[in-house]
Amino acid sequence: MSATGGNQGVTIGGIIFLLNNLSLHDFDPEDDFDGTVPNLPYRLENIAATHILPLEQILLSRLNASGLIRAIYVNFGPMGYYELNPNTRPITQPAAFEAQLRDLFQAGTTSNPDNDEVIWRMITNLSSIVSTLPANNYELGCLHGSDSHSHGSINIGDYIISASDERTFVFVVGQIDTQIQAYIDDFVKVSDYDLVANHCLSRIISGMETKWNLS
Repeated sequence: MSATGGNQGVTIGGIIFLLNNLSLHDFDPEDDFDGTVPNLPYRLENIAATHILPLEQILLSRLNASGLIRAIYVNFGPMGYYELNPNTRPITQPAAFEAQLRDLFQAGTTSNPDNDEVIWRMITNLSSIVSTLPANNYELGCLHGSDSHSHGSINIGDYIISASDERTFVFVVGQIDTQIQAYIDDFVKVSDYDLVANHCLSRIISGMETKWNLS
């Protein structure tokens, strides 16, 4: 059922995030992983450092507290696609997040030990995600830096103001590769400058919270 947020009587479709193959922090292709997860192509601490702040930003947002984050998907590149439960408590300690990711990449799923609620689960591929999106979804490729002037992108502030509340917005943050482009409905310009993922998300989240009068 759609929430109404801070707009009385207005049905709100909500938001889905896809963090797509984010550029890894301090990645050194010559720096072999220590082997605690077989066949992992990147160092686990680099993967954790790249994703901990963006996921914390989403999970702690007023959007999520209001029940307007419908789903969170992460494409970890060679490790595949995963879904994170928006109702989970964010892990803010890097070592704890690394341990959670280690369990995830080994088992394909992680659960809350207190109640067995699924925290993360593996998704087969991008098509599997797209097939489960609501009929009213609208997929937005989020551009910044030099990419922001391509694809005829619309300024995100202008887009948010004019967009229908009843749509479910799917914000794709990270790489906009050819596979993703096939599903994009519009491109939005988040900034003329290069942004790390959590700064990009901050602008998106702030704009949507303002649109829906969340304070």
